[in-house]
Amino acid sequence: MGLDTASFPFDAARGTFRPAAGLCTERCSPEALAARCGRAFTAALEPCLRGYRCALLEVRADSLAEFGRRVQPLVRLMALLADVCCVGTSDAEMPQKMALVSDLYERLIGASEPTEWAMLTHLFQSTVSPYLRFLTGWLMEGICRDPYDEFPVREVPEAHQSRDETFWTSAFQPVVVGTDNDHPQFLKDLSGSLYQCGRSLSLLRLCDPDHPLSQAADERRVRLAFSLPQLRRIHQQVVSYEAEMQTHLANTLARHLEQQQRQRQELEAAASAHRQLTVSSIQA
Repeated sequence: MGLDTASFPFDAARGTFRPAAGLCTERCSPEALAARCGRAFTAALEPCLRGYRCALLEVRADSLAEFGRRVQPLVRLMALLADVCCVGTSDAEMPQKMALVSDLYERLIGASEPTEWAMLTHLFQSTVSPYLRFLTGWLMEGICRDPYDEFPVREVPEAHQSRDETFWTSAFQPVVVGTDNDHPQFLKDLSGSLYQCGRSLSLLRLCDPDHPLSQAADERRVRLAFSLPQLRRIHQQVVSYEAEMQTHLANTLARHLEQQQRQRQELEAAASAHRQLTVSSIQA
């Protein structure tokens, strides 16, 4: 089922519809879609549209009125999707970068229909995943991976090469609050802590690359939880990781104190030997 339109003309040679050349969504720049969150969002749209098409083909009705009634849930879903993409609006611009993540999150927590919630969950999970990967690198390794300038931290290359206090003060800079690159709304309250954590870990890796916190680990990553069991598992992993780091800290402190005591004993032994040598020289 389909209609030949200017946007999606029918290709008789291939026996299928195809997007028209140059087709794009208004008020959505190519630069925004080139960024990782933009690519993730557009990739997430495909199964939504494919599912809509399959569901539409399954509708059976004896009259046009009955057909219209049965497709109403699908129409509402597509209307929601069009609203997310700002299609058909005269003045609204589609949110970009982190603003798009925030917009999807606000729509998700406000969804009341199960089908709408399921579709928005899919879009949100897909779109936020590049941001979560960025956070994982930033919080677990102190590395700012942002080739498209879409995330909340900027690396300053000149200062990043410094090996004095400039590294701490200027190697990384937070983006301006309220811009499209700022942290999503649901993490705004933690933006300062997230920034301090990442740059502190970056400095630690520079000063002590052998420290356990400096070692990248595949199992340590930022994740989303959409259920209480998932949240409990993540919490348990956090508790285990915290206990592991506390044990390491206690062992490191014990080794440090032991080393200090050994050095003090060696100094005292050397001083005692020197005194005995001095006394022996005087007596001679």
